[in-house]
Amino acid sequence: MRQTTTGELLRAERKETGCNLASPATRRFGCKRKWLRSNSAVARLDQRENHVQWTGNLGIFRFLAFVAAVLLVWPFSGVFAGSAAASEGDEPAQPASFVTWHTDNFFTQCDGNCAVSVFGGPQLLTHQYDIFVHFKPAWEWRFGNTDLIGGAISRRLLTLWDSLDIESEFGVAKRFGNMHTEEAWLVLNFRWTRFPWNQYLRTSIVITSGPSFAVDLPRNTHKNATVLNYFSPQITFALPQYPQYELMVQMHHRSNIVDFAKAGTPDPGWQFLTVGLRYRF
Repeated sequence: MRQTTTGELLRAERKETGCNLASPATRRFGCKRKWLRSNSAVARLDQRENHVQWTGNLGIFRFLAFVAAVLLVWPFSGVFAGSAAASEGDEPAQPASFVTWHTDNFFTQCDGNCAVSVFGGPQLLTHQYDIFVHFKPAWEWRFGNTDLIGGAISRRLLTLWDSLDIESEFGVAKRFGNMHTEEAWLVLNFRWTRFPWNQYLRTSIVITSGPSFAVDLPRNTHKNATVLNYFSPQITFALPQYPQYELMVQMHHRSNIVDFAKAGTPDPGWQFLTVGLRYRF
């Protein structure tokens, strides 16, 4: 079997590195310098990838910290329910109707149709398409270096089939960390409330849509990002004895409507995985 010579090895190495041995100076320094630059670039790339992975892991811990803070407050919220929970009681059974309006005394009395919420959480970089269509598991989600704290007030407008509440909502939020953007939204909530286990754990699932406004955006934001669509899926839980105190988990999201269909787009919109409390009154 023919053995590879030293000259062939040198020519192969020169071909891979792009070195030219035409002059003694190049032969002595050129290849080595290029090899060092190449290794330096690879080292910087590895360092950047490790940093992104580490910050993603930190994002998970930041979200868990928000969850822990909310869970500490939620059980004690029943202490302040007092007579409010007792007065609500069990409503007598009513025949199901197609639509029930809640607009009487719209600006004077809430009668259980109003709600306020506070929430917060870290930036979520994983695209909604990957989460809701490809069902990417939560442990593979990527997080950014920005956190968000916000609040909202809503009012129920009507109920369809005694199951679907349609609410108006106004909210504001502030970002911290790598971004310092302020935002506000005026949207409609579509809240499904009928689940067979509600006597054990009251649950609602919400889809939100409407205009979202933001100022002081980062320079690398996509075009016309001042006004985008607000699409924030949400789920809430409440104890049956204190139904007005709800634990909420929400994917706070704003982007172009057409972005959802762009699987793998480099700009998934600005979204945050948040947890918070919602109080109905």
